[in-house]
Amino acid sequence: MTAQSDVTIGAAGRIGTHGAAVDGGRTRARRDVPLAWLLAFLILASVAPLVLIGAYTIMRWADVEHTAEIGRVSEVAHTLAQAVDRDLRSHSETAEVLAASRALVKANFQAFDEQARAVSARGGHVVLVDRSLRPLVDTRDEPARPAEIRARPVEQVFASGRMKVGNAGPMAGEPDRFAIYVPVSVEREVRSVLMLMPPPAAIQAVLQQTYRPEGWFAAILDGEGRVVARSAPERGEDGALIAQAAPPELLAQLAAPEGVFNVTALDGQPAVAAYRRSSLNDWRAVVWVPKAVLEAPSNQRRDAVLALLGLTTLVSIGAALFGAHLINRSTRRTVNAARALGEGAPISLKPTLIREDNLVCRALADAAETIAAREDALHDSARHMGLVMRELSHRSKNLLTVVQSMARQTGRHTSDAAEFQARFEDRISSLARSHDLLVARNWTGATVAELVERQLLPFLDAANDRISLDGPALLMKPDAAQNIGMALHELATNASKHGALSVPSGRIRIVWRVEDAEPEPRLHMSWEETGGPPVEPPARRGFGHVVIERMVSMALRGQARLDWKSDGVAWTLDVPLAAVCEHMGRPIAAAAE
Repeated sequence: MTAQSDVTIGAAGRIGTHGAAVDGGRTRARRDVPLAWLLAFLILASVAPLVLIGAYTIMRWADVEHTAEIGRVSEVAHTLAQAVDRDLRSHSETAEVLAASRALVKANFQAFDEQARAVSARGGHVVLVDRSLRPLVDTRDEPARPAEIRARPVEQVFASGRMKVGNAGPMAGEPDRFAIYVPVSVEREVRSVLMLMPPPAAIQAVLQQTYRPEGWFAAILDGEGRVVARSAPERGEDGALIAQAAPPELLAQLAAPEGVFNVTALDGQPAVAAYRRSSLNDWRAVVWVPKAVLEAPSNQRRDAVLALLGLTTLVSIGAALFGAHLINRSTRRTVNAARALGEGAPISLKPTLIREDNLVCRALADAAETIAAREDALHDSARHMGLVMRELSHRSKNLLTVVQSMARQTGRHTSDAAEFQARFEDRISSLARSHDLLVARNWTGATVAELVERQLLPFLDAANDRISLDGPALLMKPDAAQNIGMALHELATNASKHGALSVPSGRIRIVWRVEDAEPEPRLHMSWEETGGPPVEPPARRGFGHVVIERMVSMALRGQARLDWKSDGVAWTLDVPLAAVCEHMGRPIAAAAE
């Protein structure tokens, strides 16, 4: 079977498709359907799997939320345990500071009693006992008898020599008292034990100050399972649980260092509980939340998501119908624009809400402009390439002329091939260093300091402190940098063989400055060697002397002078500044940047 179809566009831009299916010589008509119907069908077909996926997602989300809420309960228990540890550690540090008192070392209990009472004034009591549980110092108004002091923790501290946080229990007539036991050592021997008893409500205050969401409950249990502190009573409680032992079935759930379990609260509500053991002792922080309170936010979010899912479905169907209308209108506009473009008629386009349609129409209108712009860019590129090639040819000819002259002059002043090769290679390397510096700046020039450092680098080794430079930042033209660079190379070569760089004590000072003169400013540059061997004028003058005095002065329209002083060679260069620097319309330092 083969299918044939034709697309027709009415006078008003209406699009229609007439199709025919050919099967065994019989033709049957096939009609198209509006885009709005197709979009509506697509939305309705998406609803069923969307509902299934949404239901599954909500179930999974509920599980994740439940796990997260249980994790929050565990985090609050952890935070509460850390807060209790900080409070106990604070009291322990206070007790350890008291136990290290010099008064105890000297057995001056009267002086220590004053120190202990100063601590007790901020809350709590201090008791100092010996091995027989006899109080040596007691800051309470009614000092305890030995029978009121719990013997087991005191004996454990005497045996271990380490601090211990005791459990809650009756002490000095108070049912919820606990103490911190600290050994007092003198000459590495535990002589007594200091008991610091914080205020009864200290742990209760820590519990109340630790953040808990509304409807959450918490308690602090000591190592023996007694309630040290707890939050406000639940519904049906009398609130008198402090210092009472927790139920055995609850204690059985608290054997591990931390955990989460289900529990039934005292008011009969199912709850989720989490606990965390203290890092200082066997105390545990327990937090529990009724499941109705814990799951309320998740249930609210679930109901909101279901409502949003239903509303989204309705809005999607309406949006599909509206979108189909926009697409039909934009498609008719694009077809009309394409027809006008084919007929050579001007295209007048107004933006629509559909970005892709705007892009297509804008592409049709911009096509001619793009082609014209590319042709203009191609012509500009060709002109620029011609300029580059001419500039490259010019610089190559200049470079070859310099190399040819250098080879001819070097050969004229050398006697054998080996000497010619060595000198010629050194001068080519010098020229290459100048060119590397110019290439790095895109042939805009080179500063004097950069040129000096680059030319003298092969001669310095580790003695770079033997060269001193002094002068302003000047950006030299490429030709000036090339000629001065050759002169600096010849000077450095002579200094390394016969002058200041041939001995460790030699020094070279290079100075350049700009002098205001008439009719134009001038650049003055000097090379002075000191500390070298005695200097004698050479018997004959070679190519290096020609470069230093004649070539550089002729190229820069100035004067160069070489003096063979007894204490070192001195070279001076005096040229018009315009022959060296071309940025004369701006400050010299700015031009060098």
